[in-house]
Amino acid sequence: MRATHNAVVVRATTAAVVGAACALAVCVTVGLAAEGSTAARADSSGPDSGAVSASAAPVSATPVPFDPAAPGDSAPPAGPGLLPSAPPPAPVLDSDATTVTVPGYVDTYGALFRTVQAQRGTVHALAAQVAAAGALVTQRRAELAVATARLAQATAAADQARGLVDVSARQVYMAGAGGIDGMVGVFSSGPTSFLANADAWAYLGAVTRDTVSAFTSAQAQVEVEQHAVADATQAISDALATLAVLQQQYADAMAGVQGETAQLADLVASSQPQIRIGTDGCPSTALDGVVPDGLDLHALCVHAIQAAPTAQAARAVQWALSRLGAPYACDGIGRLEPFRFDCSSFVSRAYFEGAGLHTASDSWAPSTRSMVPWDGLSLDDHYVPIDNDQIRPGDLVLYNTCPSDGSACPYRHVVMYLGHLVRGGPAYMAHTNQCGGVAHVEQFTGLNDPTLLGVRRVLPSPGEHPIQS
Repeated sequence: MRATHNAVVVRATTAAVVGAACALAVCVTVGLAAEGSTAARADSSGPDSGAVSASAAPVSATPVPFDPAAPGDSAPPAGPGLLPSAPPPAPVLDSDATTVTVPGYVDTYGALFRTVQAQRGTVHALAAQVAAAGALVTQRRAELAVATARLAQATAAADQARGLVDVSARQVYMAGAGGIDGMVGVFSSGPTSFLANADAWAYLGAVTRDTVSAFTSAQAQVEVEQHAVADATQAISDALATLAVLQQQYADAMAGVQGETAQLADLVASSQPQIRIGTDGCPSTALDGVVPDGLDLHALCVHAIQAAPTAQAARAVQWALSRLGAPYACDGIGRLEPFRFDCSSFVSRAYFEGAGLHTASDSWAPSTRSMVPWDGLSLDDHYVPIDNDQIRPGDLVLYNTCPSDGSACPYRHVVMYLGHLVRGGPAYMAHTNQCGGVAHVEQFTGLNDPTLLGVRRVLPSPGEHPIQS
């Protein structure tokens, strides 16, 4: 969003909208924060997409001298909390010591997102069941076709055998072997009754034995195939009934997902920047609770962009300060939405959307593993290690937020350094660090923090051509 007037309202809704979006009354469980540092929450990665491009007015990249080691760095105040005013209650560690919850806060977006994900899982499972039920119907119909064909063959064989028995019986009768009883059997009840007559069987003997056996077998097979056809017909009926139920369940689940997805879109639309941006690209106002009391945010921004080591760092600072108040993306959920971040998506998108570097994309943002590699991951060449005494506004500072007991820890924490407003006074940083909190400015944790992992300067990678002014 390029500022073109002295005071452009990024979105003309009240701060209460953001407060309502990120301060409801339920607890949400998130990843464990570190102890002993205001960089208290490791970042999380997420699959969400939706980052939008934004830019700020041109700024000067001319550096000015300043003191990066001002007193007071080692004792930062407590960070700001929930909008619009009060800080959040102290985090409460769960009994298993692997999660941290913030009482009085509900991550509305994250909770709804999880619901949608669960519903999508249900939809996918139902879709698979519908497909399986449809395949079963097809299979049952094929079985019925086979059974029907076999019944037709068995009936034809029985008819043929019956004809042969008729011929044999008539031949015996014509030969006079049946007598009066044979004649009555043939002409009154047909060949079958004739064959049932004991005297007739005695006359037929070996002449008709094979023919009668074939007929008897054929008739038995007809009965078997009739049962098979009936079973297959019932199986089709049952499969169709099951398919109809599953199709209705699938339709209901799809409708639920569509409705919840629309609610997610509404939440995104209702959480937007509420900060006024001047023509110099710096905030002229700030929401309550996102900067320390008494801090002149506009002056800090102006000083930071003047002291930034590169034009890209200056633009990243402008972008980050224009997003103060954005809700923290608990567990990384929604970290690519326009006004929702975790620590690493906040700083990487500042350089991507604000400065045009390829530190992120519309569908991806890195975790801190790209900035301070571990487990064999290589350092992203955008994040160049620098000595602590070279730190300037826009540089990134990384902290180890892993539990001191050495338990598994997939993330670290990163902040954006903003420098000093007053020479010799406290330095400041911008970051977002816990579920229930928002992107905010607070006093810099310091370079003497025992959890410090290093300082990174974000520079164009080889062959990259970012904005230069």
